[in-house]
Amino acid sequence: MKKIILTSFLSIAAVALFSFASSTVKTLEITNGTKFSIDEMWLTPSDSKEWDFEVSFDKSVAPGSGAEITLGDLKKDFDVLTYDKKADKYHEYDDFKMSDLASSNFVLQGDEVTPGKHGANPPKK
Repeated sequence: MKKIILTSFLSIAAVALFSFASSTVKTLEITNGTKFSIDEMWLTPSDSKEWDFEVSFDKSVAPGSGAEITLGDLKKDFDVLTYDKKADKYHEYDDFKMSDLASSNFVLQGDEVTPGKHGANPPKK
């Protein structure tokens, strides 16, 4: 698993720097459109067997709140796993399209799916 470094950007938001080999960098706002707080987040290509990229937040991103992130271009459709520290629960959302990152605001929302497609959940901090 590649470790991603994350630092505070706004009081509720955070900046994430994703290190992808040979990619351009893009900054966009990610909005937490789920019902759960996000304390940690992982992304991976939809066809991967493990969670490849980790994001750690200095502060929890509450539902309806946003975080500005900087990331390299993902080359494939992707899935997202989040961890809600207060509830001590993982939440997985699958099948995001590359076009979801085309605008400057990516809304993390959708129906939660049963975890397991990408193997065991990563360890929480």
